[in-house]
Amino acid sequence: MVAKPERCQRIKQKFTRRSKNFAREYKVVNKIDGYEFSVPKEWGGIKEIKYIPEREIKGFRSTNVTIEGLKGEARLIGISYFKEEDSFNLKDWGEKFFENFGFIGELTPETIRNFEILKTQENIHLGGMYIYFLKKDFKIFIFTGGSEEFIRDIIINGKW
Repeated sequence: MVAKPERCQRIKQKFTRRSKNFAREYKVVNKIDGYEFSVPKEWGGIKEIKYIPEREIKGFRSTNVTIEGLKGEARLIGISYFKEEDSFNLKDWGEKFFENFGFIGELTPETIRNFEILKTQENIHLGGMYIYFLKKDFKIFIFTGGSEEFIRDIIINGKW
């Protein structure tokens, strides 16, 4: 089921002035789950956005957003949002997630903009897609896409 609730603002155009040119920046504002981010400029905008309300799969409850850009390579990204009730270790949580879904990849820790991150590239089941886990308080965001650069940019410039 794909839902596009009124509370989930699809696209918000923000105009910025650079020298004598005007550049258009596209943002996704998810008012349901409480986050927002700019899409990569290389996409030239957003072709489609899908929101999947909270559901449970294999013991994990999440909402999901999939965004497809208008043009360019690696113009598709998925963001899954999870909320945990208790304190948790991100590496243990990520390993359990991978085990439950049968994914294969070495989860490498990193820090991006003061966020605890795990990252990998899943070459067996997801055709080389990059997967980043971001932990903020009791929230976990999983970013899945074909460009590591775009995922990093979305994390750095987003409000999580």
